[in-house]
Amino acid sequence: MDKHNEEDWEGFWRNTREAAAYRSGAPQQAVLEQFWGDFFKRTLPMFPGARILDLACGNGVVARSAIESVQTAGLTHVMVCGLDRSGSGLVDLHRRLPSAYPVNADVLKTPFPDRVFDLVTSQ
Repeated sequence: MDKHNEEDWEGFWRNTREAAAYRSGAPQQAVLEQFWGDFFKRTLPMFPGARILDLACGNGVVARSAIESVQTAGLTHVMVCGLDRSGSGLVDLHRRLPSAYPVNADVLKTPFPDRVFDLVTSQ
């Protein structure tokens, strides 16, 4: 990502508070919540103690669904990590989802070794 695009993306998250990707009532919200809720309901039982990485997480649409699914299923020891280039988006992620681990990095240069996560998502 070139410097100009990176600054634009950071500005998007910094200036929108509840960014458009997460706003309640967005036209796609119900469909996305249904999709991710169903995905985690089917998938999490196969990975007790799952480590989940959400790439390009923004302010946590998918991470929120993962955490809610974990709570609904009564699972414990599940880790949800959100990775994004935008520090502002990650600040919002951490504010709304304090149990998620925010990581500021480029998805092409993650700071993790191979096979650390059981599930990797991206929306």
